[in-house]
Amino acid sequence: MRIKLTLGLVLFFGTGLGLGQVRPAGFQRTVPLKLGVGYSNFDSDWNGRVAGPSLWLDWNLSQAPGLLNKIALEAEGRHLGENNKGFQLRYNTFAGGPIYNFSVRHDRWLRPYAGFLLGYGAFSFSPSVSGYSHDSRTIYTPMGGAEFPLAARLKLRAGYEYQYWPSLFHGHALNPNGLTIGTSYDFGAKTSRE
Repeated sequence: MRIKLTLGLVLFFGTGLGLGQVRPAGFQRTVPLKLGVGYSNFDSDWNGRVAGPSLWLDWNLSQAPGLLNKIALEAEGRHLGENNKGFQLRYNTFAGGPIYNFSVRHDRWLRPYAGFLLGYGAFSFSPSVSGYSHDSRTIYTPMGGAEFPLAARLKLRAGYEYQYWPSLFHGHALNPNGLTIGTSYDFGAKTSRE
């Protein structure tokens, strides 16, 4: 009788302990990076429009507490140029800084963002009579736009950027601005796992 009672108690309490899940069924490591490529078309603020490829990389602070988890650090590079009636114009920029991703709960398909980048810009153009044809500056870039999910990790991004190039051409600022449309792959996006 003792053996039956002991065995019954072990089976009863053993099944209760077996019902709780101690470890998750699946574990997936993710890297909080987003890599994107796009096409930009800007007003040069000097001689018409310039267009070309752009590339960006975002490091999301998604593990940070509170409002910090909506901030990402972005680095972007852009090569814009045009050749209009023999006049060549090129903008090469590299900038980085914080962007804030707004969370819109009732519109999960749309994720707006805004940011401010600081960087380096190189500006080349057809030589003038004096031979002056290249300059470079520290640039300031406010930006904003939105992302739309295409798939679990693939996003469509459309954004506007306004660049401020101070003290160019005897103290005058140059302000190229325009639109960028592209796609990005989110290495840190959560995907469902069975």
